[in-house]
Amino acid sequence: MPRCCSVFSRANASTGSSRRWAIVGVAAALAMSVAAFFMWPSDQSSVGEMVQVTQSEWLGSRPGKSLEEGQRLQLVSGSVELRLASGVRVVLEGKTDAVL
Repeated sequence: MPRCCSVFSRANASTGSSRRWAIVGVAAALAMSVAAFFMWPSDQSSVGEMVQVTQSEWLGSRPGKSLEEGQRLQLVSGSVELRLASGVRVVLEGKTDAVL
C-alpha cells in the first residue's frame, strides 16, 4: 500500500475508535440519567406506598398508592401491605386506624 494511503487508513481507524468511545460514553450517561430519574423520590413528603391490598373496605375514600406523612388510614376490613421509605414492610388488617 502506498505510504499516503496507509497514513489515511490509520487516521480513519483512530477516528472510528474515538467515535465508538464517544457513543459508549453518551449511552452510559443517558442510562445513568434514566436510572436516576426513576430512582429519585418524586415527592419528598412521601413516607412509603401501598404494595398489596386484599379485600379492603375503607372508612371514606380509599387512599392512593403513595403514602404521605401525617396521612390517616382507616381500614374497616381486609388487609393492606405497606412498604415504607426505610424499606420496612407493614401489614395492616381491619379494623385499623393509623396515622403515618
